[in-house]
Amino acid sequence: MDVSHIKAFFCKKKYLIILSFILLLAGFVRLYQIESKMRFIWDEGRDMMAIRKIITKKDLTLFGPYNELGTEKDFFGVFHYYLMLPWLWLADFNPVGSAIFTATLGIISVALVYQLLSMWSDKKLALAVVAVYALSPVVIKYVIWPWNPNTMPFFGLIYLIFLRKFFEKPTLLWTGLAGLTLGLLFQLHYFSVALVVPWILMMIWKKRKQVENLSFFIFHPILFACMFLLANINFLLFDLTHQGFYFKILKESLIGNSSTKLINFVLQNIIFSPFTFTNQTFAKLLAISEQFTWPITIAFLGYGFIKIKEFINNNYLQLETMVVGGWLGLMILIGMMPTLSNDYYGSYLWFGLLMIIIKGLFKASAHHGHRFIFTIAGVLFCVKLLVSIDLFRQPTWQENMPLVRQLSGVVAKDALSQTRSLNIASLSDSDTRATRYRYFLDVDGIKPLGIDDYSQSKILYVISPHDAEKSRQNSAWEISTFTTYQWQLLDSIGGANVFKVEKD
Repeated sequence: MDVSHIKAFFCKKKYLIILSFILLLAGFVRLYQIESKMRFIWDEGRDMMAIRKIITKKDLTLFGPYNELGTEKDFFGVFHYYLMLPWLWLADFNPVGSAIFTATLGIISVALVYQLLSMWSDKKLALAVVAVYALSPVVIKYVIWPWNPNTMPFFGLIYLIFLRKFFEKPTLLWTGLAGLTLGLLFQLHYFSVALVVPWILMMIWKKRKQVENLSFFIFHPILFACMFLLANINFLLFDLTHQGFYFKILKESLIGNSSTKLINFVLQNIIFSPFTFTNQTFAKLLAISEQFTWPITIAFLGYGFIKIKEFINNNYLQLETMVVGGWLGLMILIGMMPTLSNDYYGSYLWFGLLMIIIKGLFKASAHHGHRFIFTIAGVLFCVKLLVSIDLFRQPTWQENMPLVRQLSGVVAKDALSQTRSLNIASLSDSDTRATRYRYFLDVDGIKPLGIDDYSQSKILYVISPHDAEKSRQNSAWEISTFTTYQWQLLDSIGGANVFKVEKD
């Protein structure tokens, strides 16, 4: 094959070749040392125990992840558990199996961004967005451990692809699949309900085009709603058998007293929280300081206003319009519930924010005639993002799952020979109940007493970064009945000590 044939092949397949390179790079930065870099704290320990219980005890639960922090209560669907279940089982109950699966969905999401943008726009824009999306540190951060919000980008992209299919050919199939996918997204996190806005915009667009009869606008919304509810039927079934558990939480959130009510219509929050949240999102997506992203945020909001105005006046629907509509829906939720605001809540629309900004840069480069300079700047920016990922950093206390497993192994080895009741506590992090250590003890066949039974325990294993004397001075109630007894050091690994405290 001569040079001309090679050149012709590259020209014909250049987009596929570049996309393949980006996907390989995306895979590397997501999977590199994932076992040490994946987060594994209380949430993950709780989830892995619940999933393992489904596998080992055939406990087909309808109850998903649930948090109760003070007066704030968060609950999510059980879909996450069953989504992660096969991969935990295949990895012989090593959570890294579910982490690899989550990261793989993150890699596929990069390809889905390209697919979606190619359906609405040109491939050059799609590649540029994909390159930044693949290397954005915050995008990578939220796809390398098994947590219910971390698969939202994947299912969000699937949902928007179904909407595009509906845009091209409005059949009941695409309506049903879109409703079902949005229902699964709601299972993962209730803030994803903002994605109903793009579907509403699509239906308004169809109505204004007047290309469908009245029955279309009856059957399609009904099917969409039914499929959404079908995906969330576990909430209803659980409530029917557990005295309205979810309904009570929802009621408290909507009309509860001042300490439990999460939805508050405070004008200051509704006005300022969305602006701040959007700016913080751009700062994290682009890995630059918040003070430098305000011009980008203002430009995005201005562009969003133009797109909505175009839709209202001219019935002009684009992917950008749906992204802006979805983001507007999310901002309304953020403004109403500012105490629950977290950076990952809009992860299913991160690609869209990047798309709008990069499209603006494309137009600027075409207008000024400096495409080569813009291309070089784009490549250098991607290199900057790659450096910002900090692949070779040391694991934080929230990560380093191999160390957690090693420390748990020390406890398990000693606990196997014990006949008295035992428990475990951790002074190495804020979860003094040692939930993540309990998971590995469960895998090793060790059954410590519950988190409310520390005073009844005869033996306590304590994991601490300090020596025995300093550890005794900790005010954690889990160790309060053991401070007067002798603390025996079993082992020290990675800067953490494992103590055994036995009551007389």
